[in-house]
Amino acid sequence: MPHEYRGMESNLRALLDLRRVYHEQNSGSQRRLSELLPLFRWSQASDKLDKIYSLLGLVLEIDRRLVPIKYKIPLQKCYTPFMFALLKQSRDLSLLLHCGTPSFVHGHAPLPSWVVDWSYDASQLPAARWGLREANTTHSKVAMARNVYLRYHASGTSKCPPLTLRHGTVLTLHGMIAAHIVETGPAMELHHQPLRPVNFKGDFTPTPPLSWDVFVAREYRNLAWKFFTSFSFADILLFPLNCYRRGAALDVLLASARLAQPRPSSKNDNLRLLFLTLMRGVEDYEYLQLRILGDFGPDAPQQMADEFRAFKNSLWWNVPLTLIKYLFRATILHPVYIFCLGLSYENHRGALPLLGTFIAFLSLFLTWLRIFPSIVIPITQIMSPLGLYMSTKSLRQPAKAKLIDMVPQSMLGSRVVKTETGEVALVPHAAEVGDRVALFKGGRCPFVVRKWGRKWRFVGDAYIHGMMEGEAWDVNKCEEIDFV
Repeated sequence: MPHEYRGMESNLRALLDLRRVYHEQNSGSQRRLSELLPLFRWSQASDKLDKIYSLLGLVLEIDRRLVPIKYKIPLQKCYTPFMFALLKQSRDLSLLLHCGTPSFVHGHAPLPSWVVDWSYDASQLPAARWGLREANTTHSKVAMARNVYLRYHASGTSKCPPLTLRHGTVLTLHGMIAAHIVETGPAMELHHQPLRPVNFKGDFTPTPPLSWDVFVAREYRNLAWKFFTSFSFADILLFPLNCYRRGAALDVLLASARLAQPRPSSKNDNLRLLFLTLMRGVEDYEYLQLRILGDFGPDAPQQMADEFRAFKNSLWWNVPLTLIKYLFRATILHPVYIFCLGLSYENHRGALPLLGTFIAFLSLFLTWLRIFPSIVIPITQIMSPLGLYMSTKSLRQPAKAKLIDMVPQSMLGSRVVKTETGEVALVPHAAEVGDRVALFKGGRCPFVVRKWGRKWRFVGDAYIHGMMEGEAWDVNKCEEIDFV
């Protein structure tokens, strides 16, 4: 979708989600402002204050009184008192789920860490390149975040006490520090997600008042791309690009699995607990079951663990990948290893024979380098066609679906960390070594916080298996914690 229309796509998604909410609940009732704001998270507005003001006509009268409509004021003077009024009225800490920003959003408003920045929108999504776009599930994850959050009970049955705001920006919450982050893994970024061709459905007709000759002269590149993407050329182009992206995502998963090594006293399957953490518990499974796959096995985390273990075992016998790993992984040619890792996974899924493709690409690579031309080039001229002949399967042939294909989308914008007691947690991409995991009265999930002088800053929500049902909650350890 073109840059100037991407906000419309987010609006349509939000309206469809809102229509679904009205259908599932009482269609005659009005929604709360805390429900609508996340739905229209990516909507665009020429004035960023309208990200709040434009929704006031859809909510209850009690919510309309929370924010006076005043234009020509700084965002901080609108967003900060509005956020505190919303928290004070509802005592619902689920709004803090939206305090973090995606890694691809740069340059946001100077707000306190506990205030949601509603100013960024779909215009800051990465633009599609070469007519391809990332499989960005950020909007869907934001829309479902609160529903998943309500299933947790990390702070037991505690209620949120009255909130206080000091100096206009310092929010005081009652809670406890539950864990300390001592090791972090790599983050799963948007550029790890698979690429998809932009869906061109426009007719080959000139836009008035252009004539055909002027239209073709001005739009010949787009017309040529539409022509090629109507055939299997798009699949041939997508395959190597997605191999690299899949390899980068698998490299993140392999690093996360190394963090999740079992403790000597633990009898649990560490990989099962890892994938249970990566999917934020069974609630994400229910969401995917309804919207994507339609069915799961009786134990989806164990199924994912078994699939991942089988792939890891296949790497032990992958001689080409082992060679490339030792030759290129710690050099500037690291992308070669990443690409071959993704290619190995495609071979594991049954997409194509790995050996023939490896020979073909290696032969072409050596020919491009022109090393020892008197010896290598004659060999590569024979081996490259031979390798391509060995890879006779079509790239369009369906490969066996794997549940772990959904993990990179589920953990988008997050990373795996280890605490000082050995637990593995899924935290926001901005989390660092030294951050703490805190529990708050009235909060249903843990939050990552960062020491900021004598006060603290919010980083985002976290999922830690073994802490989501109140196992670590101790009301006697609670104290006042100030956030700036």
